[in-house]
Amino acid sequence: MINIVAEGVSAEIMDVLEAQGLQVRRSLEVEIPQLPEDITMVDDSDLMDMATKYMGNYNFLLTQVACAELAVTEQEDNLDFANAEMLINLTETQPKMSATLMKAHILTNENIKTMSDNLLKAKAYHKLLKTMLDNAERSYQLTSRELTRRTAAFKTRTF
Repeated sequence: MINIVAEGVSAEIMDVLEAQGLQVRRSLEVEIPQLPEDITMVDDSDLMDMATKYMGNYNFLLTQVACAELAVTEQEDNLDFANAEMLINLTETQPKMSATLMKAHILTNENIKTMSDNLLKAKAYHKLLKTMLDNAERSYQLTSRELTRRTAAFKTRTF
């Protein structure tokens, strides 16, 4: 079982959507079918089952990618705010300090370093989720095209 990871603004917005009656799927029993070497050898029922699973995974991952994008934006905003706050503080308390030294002082601050690390983790999580989303979409498209090909072939045989 996999659960949607939603914190901060994305968790708040998901709650708003659900309060409006727009249910967000928050968990999924992920089962990613293995693509066969020759998809034409998969029987119709199994092919339809594969397409359904790929689409379910894709839909779930799409929600998770949106939450990850919001997490990146939120981390960026928090880091920008903390940087600005420290810059103002340094400017007021150390007006003669050079801009280069202020920047170095801010970058080496433990809180800023932690926030930068959190932003990097959020970006990495988003990027890897996006890759998984793209893979699920390609797998669905392949199974969908095969289903379409079979339907078209069936129609030409029956007429």
